[in-house]
Amino acid sequence: MKELIIVFLISVIGIAAVSAIAGWAAWLFGFSFWGWFGITSVMSSIIGYLWNVYLEKKMGVERLLLETENNLATAYQNVEVVCQYCSTKNIIRLALNKDNTFKCVNCNGINRAIVSIVTARTTEPIIADEGLKKIFTQIKELPDTSSKQPAINTEKIEITK
Repeated sequence: MKELIIVFLISVIGIAAVSAIAGWAAWLFGFSFWGWFGITSVMSSIIGYLWNVYLEKKMGVERLLLETENNLATAYQNVEVVCQYCSTKNIIRLALNKDNTFKCVNCNGINRAIVSIVTARTTEPIIADEGLKKIFTQIKELPDTSSKQPAINTEKIEITK
């Protein structure tokens, strides 16, 4: 907010300075100082507004072009895949938004690469000092099960109706 006020004050001071110079020049030629001061103030404000609108539109178009270029650049990923005909490894450009077919470099067989997206749980890192100590102490406290019977009953199970 402070920066906005500073920019506004600089703009007002600039408009006043230009208008004062224009009013002084008009006064030298016998015209009204305050008349030319007012006219140039209004005209400077209008021209400044139009210039800002132009710059905002230009930056919006440039931002859109940059986003489009970034989307195109990240749309493809180089992936190593195996040919389904001869098992040769191929490096292809894979796109998420297109049908991905490629010709094998060895046998010229046409293959299709299918993209499958899966999800995974997020995990939290273990704090090295306290977390590891806690885990190691819990492991030490576990009973020794190496000589005991397995936890799963391996005997034959009969199912009756």
